[in-house]
This record gives sequence, structure tokens and C-alpha cells, in this order.
Amino acid sequence: YYTMSYAILARADAGIRGPVDLVGKRVAVDAGRPAEYWLLEHGLERGIYKRQENVFRGVEIGEAPAGPLPFPIATWMSHEKPGLVVIPLAEPSLEVPLGAATRRDDVALTEAVDRAIDRLLATGAVGEILRRYHAVR
Repeated sequence: YYTMSYAILARADAGIRGPVDLVGKRVAVDAGRPAEYWLLEHGLERGIYKRQENVFRGVEIGEAPAGPLPFPIATWMSHEKPGLVVIPLAEPSLEVPLGAATRRDDVALTEAVDRAIDRLLATGAVGEILRRYHAVR
């Protein structure tokens, strides 16, 4: 029902406008997440943090000039922080389709969840929720 993508959270004064600007910089990243492997694949220096909020804080206080975070998290956490910018990444390898999981034998619950998601999509509620949390590009 939603494909989550990543963004670069950066200090506004760091001069970062995209991935190429991360070269030669120590980039904050949450350990074991898709973004860590993406940085590794691109030969970028990683500053490993535990938890996404610590990546955010590391960028905010200047421990790192930037860090990749899921787009909705980056936009929500930075929406009242003028010293930070969010740069959406157009990177298919960092797109994560989200869904809801239920027990295989609980058919009634699965169908109820499917109907609820369909209703939220049809009424535009999903889009409204994403806009409320600044999670729409």
C-alpha cells in the first residue's frame, strides 16, 4: 500500500545536494539498514549509529554532515529544523514496499486488514496521513 524511499538528511551548511556530494565525507547511517549497504556499495565512508534517531541527532549536532534515512522519518523529524535539509533519493535499491502481515490461518483478519487498507486508499486517507507527517514528495 506504500513504497517507502530514502532521503539524505543533511546540514543546510554542508553543501550537500545529492549523493555525489557525500564523497570524502563520513556519512551517518543506521547499522544494518539498506542505506548502510548502499553507502558501502558506493564506496562512501560510513559512521555507524544504532537507531535512526541517533543518525538524525548526529547530523543535527554536526557529528556528520549527512545521513540517509527513510524519507518519511527524515521529513517528519526535520520539519521544524531550518538548519537541516531533506534531499529525496531516486534510488530503486532503497525503495521498500510496505504492507501488513497476518497469520496465514487467520483469513478473516487478513481480509479485514485488506478491506481497511483499500478503504483508506480509496478515500484518500493514506495521502492525507502522509501529508500530515510531511512524508509526500
